[in-house]
Amino acid sequence: MGECSPACRDYVVGSVRRDRRVNYDELRVLTFEVTGMTLGHSMFARMCEEINEDSDECLLSSWVVTQETGRPGSGFFDFARSKGYDLPLETLQRQVKERFSDR
Repeated sequence: MGECSPACRDYVVGSVRRDRRVNYDELRVLTFEVTGMTLGHSMFARMCEEINEDSDECLLSSWVVTQETGRPGSGFFDFARSKGYDLPLETLQRQVKERFSDR
C-alpha cells in the first residue's frame, strides 16, 4: 500500500486544484496501475486514510467520493470523527480546497 499512497495523494491534490472530486473507482484503477493490486474494501479504506497527513490540518480524503452519491462512503465519516473532525462535509471539503489551491 505504501507505494501507492503518494501517487493517490498526488492524484487527489491535482483534482482539488481542478475543483473536481475523485471517485473511488478512479483510485482503484490508479492503485492497480501503480501496484498491480486490486484493493479490497478494507485495504482501500486504509489507503484513503493514508493520503491524509496531519500537517495538512484538513482531511484530503473528504475529496474522494462515490460516483452514485457524490459523497464519501459512510466509513469516511467515522474516520473523520475519530480524528476530531465533526464538521459538515461541505466544510471539510472547503478546508481542503483552501489548503491545496495555493500550493
